[in-house]
Formats: sequence, C-alpha cells, structure tokens
Amino acid sequence: MTDKDVKYIEIVFENCESICIPKERFNFLCIRKMSQRLIHQSHLPLNTESSFDNECGFLRMIISYEEDDELNYDSDECDEPLGMFLDNPTSNSVEDRPHVLGRILDFNDITHIDLMNAEKESLLYVSVPFRDDSFPDSNDLMAVNIRELPVYGKSIDIIIGEE
Repeated sequence: MTDKDVKYIEIVFENCESICIPKERFNFLCIRKMSQRLIHQSHLPLNTESSFDNECGFLRMIISYEEDDELNYDSDECDEPLGMFLDNPTSNSVEDRPHVLGRILDFNDITHIDLMNAEKESLLYVSVPFRDDSFPDSNDLMAVNIRELPVYGKSIDIIIGEE
C-alpha cells in the first residue's frame, strides 16, 4: 500500500454509522502501536484473510474544514441521517454532504478507521483504543478539539488512546 493507493479514510462509529473523507482533508494522521490479532468464531471460517484484525494503541487525526456549517450535523434533526443499517442509500461522503463531518463532534465513539482506495475498497481496517468505563458507548480515551492551527487552518483535532 502506498500513499497513491489511499484516496479516502472512513471513520466508523460505535453505532455503525460512518463518514468517508477524502485523504486531502487529513492534514495529519498518526497510527501508532499497531498490532494484529487473530479472532476466530466457530460459525466463521478460519483463514488468513478474514480472521485477522488490526488494532492500534494510539491514533491522532487532524482534519481540515472550510466553513463552520460543515460541523452542523444533528442526526435527530437531519432528514437523511447516516443510518445504522446495511446498504443505507444515503451518502456518508463528506464530498456529497459536507455537514456530516460534524458527526465526529456528536459523541466520542469512533471505533475504527478504514484506509480506502479510489473505489472505496478497504486497504487497511484498524480498530482504535476504546474504553467506556464512565458512559456506555462513549470512548473515555477519545478527545476532540476544534481549533485554528497556524499551519493547517480550521481543523478538527482528534486523539484516541494514550501516548
């Protein structure tokens, strides 16, 4: 996998919602403490393609945005929410619906990221650290800050895990 292969990064949330963001919007992406684990369940085949899961101990993403209204996503008031079901016909792409970027701010519940090619096929699917001691379905290890950064401009700064 090369930088030219990755065209999109999909962020997956605890309730199975996801948003797909062009890689150009990522000013910074750091995945550390990568490891692979073997997971087998008796009702699934045990093979090298589907039985291994990638996980990381730390993730930081800095995602750019242009307009403040790109962060105005409210699933309760949205005519077309991102949905929590398979084959949802509603687009989860920031290119089609810029305001879905604001889903990141709703809850601290990112569970995975998926590096994808131009056809939006998975190249690397990674589980992020997740601990929900204080509130179910919310990640105590996740922090999100909106800031204006000197080099990057308007940005969403996401840190998951402990350095």
